Amino acid sequence: MKGSLTVIAGPMFSGKTEELQRRVRRLAIAGKEIVVFKPIIDNRYSDREIVSHNKNSVDCISVNHHNAEVLFGYIDWHNTEIVAIDEVQFFDKEIVSIIERFIEMGIHVIVAGLNLDSWNKPFGSMPELLARADHIEKLSAVCKKCKKENATLSQLLEVNSSTSDHIVVGGKDKYEARCRDCH
Repeated sequence: MKGSLTVIAGPMFSGKTEELQRRVRRLAIAGKEIVVFKPIIDNRYSDREIVSHNKNSVDCISVNHHNAEVLFGYIDWHNTEIVAIDEVQFFDKEIVSIIERFIEMGIHVIVAGLNLDSWNKPFGSMPELLARADHIEKLSAVCKKCKKENATLSQLLEVNSSTSDHIVVGGKDKYEARCRDCH
């Protein structure tokens, strides 16, 4: 039996990581064998946990996001039932084929990530993962400017020459959730 792919997408501060954590905790209660990953670049709160902006946490394995194949080394192909990946947009493009291999092996994969960057452009492998997803949960946040509950964009607060690669890891110190009108 093949697995499946669930994608949790949205802007900064929409609760993507908290939703991923909620699902992981629920599956753990159900006795599922779960492996949780995040890219090593996301070291905002912890190297060994995925941590939401509200400081909720789940243990994880931090891996090199420029070599997504390393995920294979952490999977017990006979027992792993669930693979969860936070901040999936930071992984290289190989993450798509790796996730497809997990699915072929019967593993249910749950990923969370930003679907758009601060320039309102599709982010990393998220467009491909959204296209391949069996289930999609697209979240929104509260706009920091107008307080409407339809913020679907992430606003980088300070743009400079170091942001040219569009990878700026940060939290409330660097980003705000914004609606289209306020972005």
